[in-house]
Amino acid sequence: MESRQIHEKITHDSPEELDDIVNSIFMPVYPVIARQVLERTRCRGGICIDLGSGPARLTIELARMGRFSLYAVDFSHEINRIARKNIARKNLSGRILPVTADVSNLPFAGNSADLIVSRSSIFFWENLKETFSAIYRIVKPGAKAYLGGGFGTAELKRSITEQMKHRDGWEEKIARRLGRASMENIRQELDNAGIRDYTVIHDDSGLWFCIEKR
Repeated sequence: MESRQIHEKITHDSPEELDDIVNSIFMPVYPVIARQVLERTRCRGGICIDLGSGPARLTIELARMGRFSLYAVDFSHEINRIARKNIARKNLSGRILPVTADVSNLPFAGNSADLIVSRSSIFFWENLKETFSAIYRIVKPGAKAYLGGGFGTAELKRSITEQMKHRDGWEEKIARRLGRASMENIRQELDNAGIRDYTVIHDDSGLWFCIEKR
């Protein structure tokens, strides 16, 4: 089963519904996480790939804060159509290119990315070992991949959870996501992929894995 089928099974959100949520309730999260990504990876420019980018809100914030050429990668043609509109509204069409692809079969050359990021997509990946290997192939030696999920701060998590708990199935969706990719499971699959150089961040910002290709 491809990642997009997993996503559709768990979320049941249409691309338009997802875009509405991202551009309203979740909007405060993306500048916070973008800053954390840049601070923790110490990367400010080059080629950046955002995996599972959805409507491209995090991609846009990374473009605004760094000196990147970015690829917003998602499995859905429809969500990429919406992403293009969001990117154009911010006058960033010359710097961000939406790409339709599955995370386990990424259309990029080896050793080509200065930074790879992904927020929340990891909880939908069907074959973690295969996807981690694909990511590791693409990232440059000395560069990093910052993968995981979270809300940025405890305050943002409380606020968004309070707003989202009234939506049908929200708590069930979260439980399913976490059940698919626990910290222990992710660490095991990183080990199975032969990836040893990474740090785990598990704090108010969320659960993140910062992988370095040495």
